[in-house]
Formats: sequence, structure tokens, C-alpha cells
Amino acid sequence: MKTWRVVITECEYEDFEEERRVLEPLGCEVVKLGSRDEAVLKAALADADAVLFQWAKMTRSVIESMFRCRVIAKYATGTDGVDLAAATERGICVTNVTDFCSEEVSDHACAMLLALSRGLKLHDGNIRRGVWSYQHARPLPDLRRGVLGVVGFGNISRLVMAKMKPFCGEIWVSSGASEEEIAAAGGVKKSFEEVTAGADYLSVHIPGTAENVHRFDRAAFGRMKRGACFVNVARGAVVCQEALIEALSTGKVAFAALDVFEAEPLPGDSPLLRMENVLLSPHAAWYSRWAQRTLQRRAAEQIRDVLEGRCPPCLVNRELAEKFRRADRR
Repeated sequence: MKTWRVVITECEYEDFEEERRVLEPLGCEVVKLGSRDEAVLKAALADADAVLFQWAKMTRSVIESMFRCRVIAKYATGTDGVDLAAATERGICVTNVTDFCSEEVSDHACAMLLALSRGLKLHDGNIRRGVWSYQHARPLPDLRRGVLGVVGFGNISRLVMAKMKPFCGEIWVSSGASEEEIAAAGGVKKSFEEVTAGADYLSVHIPGTAENVHRFDRAAFGRMKRGACFVNVARGAVVCQEALIEALSTGKVAFAALDVFEAEPLPGDSPLLRMENVLLSPHAAWYSRWAQRTLQRRAAEQIRDVLEGRCPPCLVNRELAEKFRRADRR
């Protein structure tokens, strides 16, 4: 049996039993490198048949040092951190893992929305400082009689809409989806400008693609109702953090709840850390033990499929799907 070398560059998981369970029956040797350093990556991945990574950067330079690699698999839904063009040029499949944590992320968004709507962050902080008064959280936008704005209309957005429907008056959605699709999910289709201007609470669910970078800029926050609340569990890059901090400082945005940031971990000198009207979590919306195990297993399954000559279901650079179709025809 041929021995394949699968290198896990680095990740935060406590063990790799899921990966081994999938890959070792194929004769794979699963090796953890434990580094993001480019020079270390280039040396270690030169003879790798497959790569699993979480935070490391799969740059063109790193990819061009891979002489045997057939597939680069990312432990995530997004594909940031990998040079897709370079991988495609070398015929290397790039895969992600979709729909492993939709329930968790939507739960997190809903928890943040409800926490903001009840002023829980301020109340908790005030009690700990010896202040016993509900008035410090006033005025809170009325979620039950107000408008929840949702930007994006993927699986997570739809789950948030379903879960939040009993708690809010109207749900406005900015998306390219049809009015009929959005109405069937309990929302009203609006433009991005209408949603940002009319929402009392705004929840972001769009990918961190090039066209969405800083979608929420000074102009977007400037349109928002004074005193609106803002939640982002999507990608840090879709929000201009400087513009958000400015809006929070002036009261244009009353409260924000953030799970993702432009720079992660959040730098120790970030003004967000000193703002009492901001609720923070460390890119944790995706996490449950079940979701993590599913992510590890499905990432390994993408590699298994490629090594066995099958097109992986989560192939990102779809241009390479044709080579699997050609192999099937032979």
C-alpha cells in the first residue's frame, strides 16, 4: 500500500483522532508540524501529499515549494489564507468545510442580539462596580416592536431569522435573493442602504470576499439610526473597525457585539477593549465539541477523496473538477 504524507501545519485542537480515523486506513502518515513560519512550512511541506491548515498562510512561495501536494484542506468555511491562483496553477485542489457550524453561529448571533436588547453587558458591569440601577442602559431600542436588519441570506442568516422571529417586529434583509425567497423565510427584501438606515438591530452574515471588504464603512454607519445596535459574527474584514469605533464613541451606534475582528487576536491596545458598550467573544461563534469534531472529520474526508481520485464535495477551485471528470471517463 502506498504511503501518503499528510501534514497538519498547526491548529488548536486537542487531538487528531478524527483525521487519523479517516486517513490512516488509506496508508496515510498524519504528521503535526506545529508552525506557521513560512521558512519552516516551505521545508516541511516539500514532500507532503496533502496539507491541513487552520491559521498558517499558504502563500505562493509556500505553494511553489510543494513538489508532491495534491490537496490543501482548510479547517474552516472561508478560504482566506491560501493563494488560490497559485494552487490552481499547480493543479493542487483547495478545499474548505461548509455547513458544520450553522446552528452554533446562528445561536451565537441570537444570543448577542438578545444580550444587547436587554443591556446585559452594562448591567453586569455596573453591578460589579456597586451601581444598582437599570437606567444606565437606557435608551435601548425596542427589539420586539422594531426592525431587525439582516445582511446576507445564507444558511446562517435564515436560521437567525427563524430563531429571532418571535422576538422582533419586522426583519429586513439585504441580499441578492428574490423577494419571494426572503418572504418565505419571514423577511422583507430591502436594499443595503435601506437596511442600514432603517434597522434598530443589525446582524451581519456575509463572506469576507474582496467585494465585501469594509462593506460597513463610515458611510454605512453614518446612515444608521442613532442608537442602533450592531452584531458581527461573519468576518472581521467586512467591517471597517476604525469607523465602527468612531460610531460607538459618538453614540451613533449604541451597542455592538463582535465575534470577529480585522486583526485576530484582538490587539491589546484596541479601543474596543475599553468600551463598556461593546460585547466581545474570541471568534468562538462556530464552536461546540460536535462542530469541532465534524470540522476535523470533514476536512480529512476532502483529502481522502482527492487521494482516492474523487472530486471532493467542498472543492473551492472548481476549475480543477474537470480533471476528476476526465479520470472518470477513462
